[in-house]
Amino acid sequence: MRRESRRQLVPLLLQGVLVQSSETKPVSEFGTNKLKTAKLADKMGIMVTALYDKLVGRGYLELRNGKRTLTDKGREVGGEVEPGKESSFFWPPDLIV
Repeated sequence: MRRESRRQLVPLLLQGVLVQSSETKPVSEFGTNKLKTAKLADKMGIMVTALYDKLVGRGYLELRNGKRTLTDKGREVGGEVEPGKESSFFWPPDLIV
């Protein structure tokens, strides 16, 4: 491999690593690792719909016009809305529901 082609390949490899790590362990705007709702459900060993029901039951999310929205209580426990996706949420990995 020529030296120039290796230089071109390194940013692509690094970009792939960064994309992969952000999918598995998103970093919130506060700089901490958080999990998407589906990943948190997997960690808890329950279906994602059951977790959503628990999050609504605890008052962390509420239903408005058929859509889930993050409440102030949900923000207080560390919930965040994914930027650009108003019904996708991040949660602390140790969230208790």
